[in-house]
Amino acid sequence: MPCIRSNRRHIAGVALAMAASCAAAVAQEDTFFRGKTVSMIIGFGPGGGYDTYGRAFIRHFKNHIPGRPDIVLQNMPGAGGLVAANFLSKSAKSDGTAMVMFPPAVLIQPLLGNKNAQFDPRKVHWLGKLDFDGMACVIRAESGVHHLSDLKDREIAFGSSGSGSNTTHHVVAMKSLLGIKARIVQGYKGSNEITLALRRGEVGAMCGVAYSNIHVQLRDDLANGSISLLVQLTSKPLPEFGSVENIYDLLQNEEDHAVATLVFKPNEFGKAVGLPSDTPQPRIDVLRRAFEETIKDAQFTGEMEKANMPLFVSSGKEIATAIDQFYAMPPKVVARAKEIVGED
Repeated sequence: MPCIRSNRRHIAGVALAMAASCAAAVAQEDTFFRGKTVSMIIGFGPGGGYDTYGRAFIRHFKNHIPGRPDIVLQNMPGAGGLVAANFLSKSAKSDGTAMVMFPPAVLIQPLLGNKNAQFDPRKVHWLGKLDFDGMACVIRAESGVHHLSDLKDREIAFGSSGSGSNTTHHVVAMKSLLGIKARIVQGYKGSNEITLALRRGEVGAMCGVAYSNIHVQLRDDLANGSISLLVQLTSKPLPEFGSVENIYDLLQNEEDHAVATLVFKPNEFGKAVGLPSDTPQPRIDVLRRAFEETIKDAQFTGEMEKANMPLFVSSGKEIATAIDQFYAMPPKVVARAKEIVGED
């Protein structure tokens, strides 16, 4: 019996010590962010869809992080979001005070051989995503183009924010899969600048246009008829895009469908927020909880609804699972997708 009592005392002591240790760890994480400044890095210039969503999100996100740190939005445009993605991997602080809102196009750039993509999305700690970037291409009404088939006989200039962006990838993919004629004009700093160029007539069309951006940036243009939808690039047609033709209905075989899936489907994971690979797990847990609480925050969701900015949220786990699936695609499909949008 004395031994039993001794063991019980020992077990109770260990349990108390563990509880105290856990409580201390939780308390440490609850106070870590107090007085800190957290950076939300956006890979595009001011005024575009990512900038608009990012600024709305951080206004409420800070209220759900213990210690209520200041959160600043940092625009880091370049190469369609690759500059920001590389920064997260190579230079960003890994203590939980730096995160990037990723555009979906960059998620598969390492897989497709883009040597400028110096990060591994499988190592990013994902908090969650805010959007389903159901993509479309838009065109100036004055162009006289109404269907993709019209572009087999005439060339249109498409505006682009960089080689690593959907504004480039989707045009190149359509050229390869469907044989359209297109000239890509790069150098614009995000969708806002391309939209302005489209309105001025500097370019005739733009691809990589997210459903959310259509509501935020192009609503008036579509309403007055100066710009129209050309094609939707979603694996399942979006009712919001109406009767606009879907690229999957125009493809000829299963392999083309698989290649299109690798190129277009990552867009389901728009505005995904990630942390550096070596961020401490307790900080990851704190920020994931804060993300989950923010997307349920009635003030946040109400503000987004009022601004006509739809939310299509997923967890960090769902993002990681999808990325693993993309990187497990058959080599033949990856090789074809690489030929279309990859860089040697």
